[in-house]
Amino acid sequence: MELKVPIIVFTELDESFGRMEGDEEIQDLLKASTGLNLALTYLPEAITFDPIINKVDPLLASKIVWLDSLILNVDRTSRNTNMLTWKGDLWLIDHGASLYFHHNWEAFNGGARPFPQIKKHVLPFEGYEAYGSKYGFQKDTEQKNIRRHCKSDSR
Repeated sequence: MELKVPIIVFTELDESFGRMEGDEEIQDLLKASTGLNLALTYLPEAITFDPIINKVDPLLASKIVWLDSLILNVDRTSRNTNMLTWKGDLWLIDHGASLYFHHNWEAFNGGARPFPQIKKHVLPFEGYEAYGSKYGFQKDTEQKNIRRHCKSDSR
């Protein structure tokens, strides 16, 4: 899909890391993380994606919304975009809230249920005419987002 995600790396955290952290709970987590850790590549000078300032190519936006629908990512909203702009490109970060069904296997029905949280996705509804109708998306006029159109009579 050609979506940019920082690569996974190993990093060593020194025991002095986080000593100046004011929050005790976070300080405890950092102390417990001393040693070898799995991490994502640091993107120096990256800035948080702002949907008001940054415009996204409609095809790229539809790919991101599609991916987030597939992996049930509930955590890419206007309150917390979990996207960075780095060197002019959009980077996806923090997929920790994805595939949340694993917290309640009894309620999981194999993904047959619609994913209503996609209505809160941060990416604006733009370019529907160019890409949306081709891939079966419809405009949600209230939320101004892209959502998958599911026809009840398509059996």
